[in-house]
Amino acid sequence: MKNTMMKLMGIGAIAGAVALTGCGKQANAALDKAADKTVVVATNIAAQTVAGAKETAAATKEVAGQVVEKTGAGLEKAGAAVQETGANLQK
Repeated sequence: MKNTMMKLMGIGAIAGAVALTGCGKQANAALDKAADKTVVVATNIAAQTVAGAKETAAATKEVAGQVVEKTGAGLEKAGAAVQETGANLQK
């Protein structure tokens, strides 16, 4: 991710430098090329971010399910212990 951001910053810096030199048509072509590359890189970053978010959501859902199952099992054990204690107290 940092590498991609550095590429984006580099492309922007190059585009800015070329624009400042005022090379007419060459500057415009360079700006267009830099803009195209920026769009491609930004699109790739967005796609990777979406894929990562989907993976994270799936993993979170799985872990949450496991936590609920373990909590339910713990509550069942606690309930059984309470019943046993209540039965022992009644004796």
